[in-house]
Amino acid sequence: MEAFIIANMAPIMFASLVVVLMLGYPVAFALAANGIVFAIIGIERDKMPVLPIGDSDGVSVGDKVFAIGNPQGLDYTVSDGLISSVRRLDESLTILQISAPISKGSSGGPLLNPYGEVIG
Repeated sequence: MEAFIIANMAPIMFASLVVVLMLGYPVAFALAANGIVFAIIGIERDKMPVLPIGDSDGVSVGDKVFAIGNPQGLDYTVSDGLISSVRRLDESLTILQISAPISKGSSGGPLLNPYGEVIG
């Protein structure tokens, strides 16, 4: 079964091959798709756990958020913070500014609401 991972494009921008490591699952290899803001990475995996998608349009300043990343090689690190600003750049692009610390190596991970839903 084919599955997809959506990630920030910055960490893999110049890669032709991406190695995906998942907790409790073997390494999968995938090619990165071209994109400006995010990358869609196709992988082969049966019964892979997924995070539910939340409603990012319903996010407000002051809402609690959690960022998952890999800062400085520390796997599966969780940082918490708040939505500092919601900026609509145009009809199709809204940027969420957060207070959760994002260190080198953390970009590309999901931003979650308190219900564990991906909102960014």
